[in-house]
Amino acid sequence: MNQEANDIRPLLAQTLPPTRANERKLRAACQEFESLFLSYLLKLMRDTIPKSGLLEGGIGEDLFTHIIDQNLAINLAKGEGMGLSSLLWQGLDQREPSPGVGKKSLPLWSQGTFLKAYREPALPKVSKGVIKKLRKFDHLISDTASSYNLNPNLVRAVIVQESRGEPQAQSPKGAKGLMQLLDGTSRDLGVVNPFSPEENIKGGCKYLKQLISRFGGDLRLALAAYNAGPEVVERYGSLPPFKETREYVKGVLNYKNLFDLIYPSL
Repeated sequence: MNQEANDIRPLLAQTLPPTRANERKLRAACQEFESLFLSYLLKLMRDTIPKSGLLEGGIGEDLFTHIIDQNLAINLAKGEGMGLSSLLWQGLDQREPSPGVGKKSLPLWSQGTFLKAYREPALPKVSKGVIKKLRKFDHLISDTASSYNLNPNLVRAVIVQESRGEPQAQSPKGAKGLMQLLDGTSRDLGVVNPFSPEENIKGGCKYLKQLISRFGGDLRLALAAYNAGPEVVERYGSLPPFKETREYVKGVLNYKNLFDLIYPSL
């Protein structure tokens, strides 16, 4: 399915606080980390050479040496040092780049490094229109999911992946409604009108719960079965090697992660 182009950051503004106000503290913490690291390296180096005899050994010489090493490490970190503090700061800097700034000047996270992936783990983009549609069924989703002991955000994720929150959606294969039930599946589940949000969500939740139980609680296999059919998953004994099914499972789980952030945990 096509991904909506709108950025989700406004939706998460209250969940993910900005770091700009803490810039000085963050820079200081990065420098402190490098100074501690340098101090440790200097200690290791000194341990490999004989004592200087400046203070005739003992506690006095150890303390004097420690103070020298500590101050040397702090001053090195404030200057160019090893560059560790600069690298840490670039990786943690979440500010948007200024217009016209070249790519080489951008912080590391904007260049697609692992730091960005760690901070924003595969969150998809959802338009405000889809969120608005989904919110119409908030209580229905929560109540029905709870009755089948399902996470409501998982059900929301399936709905967005399947129909983008459109109750009248119908696929070329004949799947219908919010959770895209096929006619045969609807009959088995007792769904008379698959375009009814109440019937469709109830049937979809019941079917999803059946699949989760059938595959021993393995959510990835249950979602794969929801997409490709339980017999197909059982035949392979694992996630089927179909691109559509694998992307489907990944998409649902990513949407669930998103909704866990913007919806209260139930």
